[in-house]
Amino acid sequence: MMRRVQPLRVARLGAPFFAAVLLVAGCGTPWSQPNHRRQNVVAPPLSGYSIGADLDVTDLAGGLHRQPTGAALVRLMKDNGVQIVRLYCYWGCNMEALGPEQWRNVFRPLQAAGIKVILRLNGSLHSLRVGVIRNPNRYIAGEEAILARIKAAYGGSYPANLVAVDPINEPFVDAQTLPQLRAVTTAIRRYSGLPVSIGGWRAPGGTNGRGVFNPPDPAVVRELAPLVDYLSVHIYPDDGNNVPGKTARTSTDPATYEPFVRNFLRVATSNDGGKPVFVEEFGGQNGFAPAGNRPLAGSPTHQRAVVDAVLQTMLAFKGRGVTGGTVFNLAQAAPWRSCDGWDLICYRPLRIMPALADLKKFE
Repeated sequence: MMRRVQPLRVARLGAPFFAAVLLVAGCGTPWSQPNHRRQNVVAPPLSGYSIGADLDVTDLAGGLHRQPTGAALVRLMKDNGVQIVRLYCYWGCNMEALGPEQWRNVFRPLQAAGIKVILRLNGSLHSLRVGVIRNPNRYIAGEEAILARIKAAYGGSYPANLVAVDPINEPFVDAQTLPQLRAVTTAIRRYSGLPVSIGGWRAPGGTNGRGVFNPPDPAVVRELAPLVDYLSVHIYPDDGNNVPGKTARTSTDPATYEPFVRNFLRVATSNDGGKPVFVEEFGGQNGFAPAGNRPLAGSPTHQRAVVDAVLQTMLAFKGRGVTGGTVFNLAQAAPWRSCDGWDLICYRPLRIMPALADLKKFE
């Protein structure tokens, strides 16, 4: 059971935080069609290279009664130079339940602050858990309902700062799921008129049916690139599947993780369609995860090493197709929750991770 604690004053969270803007080329070509390699092109006004963070939509939708949220959190982000956030809905959160007033609480303060938004939609909690879309039509209908609510909240048009939509998060990618993935991205692109991508991927073969997350597989990149407007990748180089040995989750040397990141970005930017690449999630364990929730591996110093390794390698690929990225995660939505393993801001205990300050360094 989660225990509510006294609200925190935003003034205590005087930490720097940067966010990033992605941008995308035109619609993908049919995946079964051969593609001729072209130079990576990024369409204005979504162009540029920058970095930022993922943020739970309920941090903003709830308003100021759940400090630090709403306008106060937006002021904190603006004061620290935030340009874009990737909004998502954490486990147990139902994005379809958010009403017009809540959506206005989300977008209006961000727009007033000049902060753009990539919206990661929740088609269904089941699909998010297993990575498989069993009923594409129902999935699409649920996501269109969310977009319709946002549009209605703004008098029939989307907020001007909504620049892209991520309709699928970490699905399985194989011959059986590709038709479903194509159906979803095509429908959401057509319905929204916004650039779309698929947030990372999973490959069969993991334990307990969960699969291996986000391997740098050229075959996966080749199949996904034609379905999206930009290629979204999730890079967690401290995962034991990616960096073998005891130092996988504990090393404080960025050099431990750079080879994996470099290979991943090389594979991603070599996609046949020349699609821009955005590192939509990356991060490392901060060592503050509660026992029984996530492994207590890592440390703030370890997390900083992982984040620095990804940012340094991303910067080396600037101009070669990589347009930036958003670190996962800014903070858990509710201040009374214990700190999650990847958070940059912990509410309980209140702590700012040192990796947050490094985002500006690698901008």
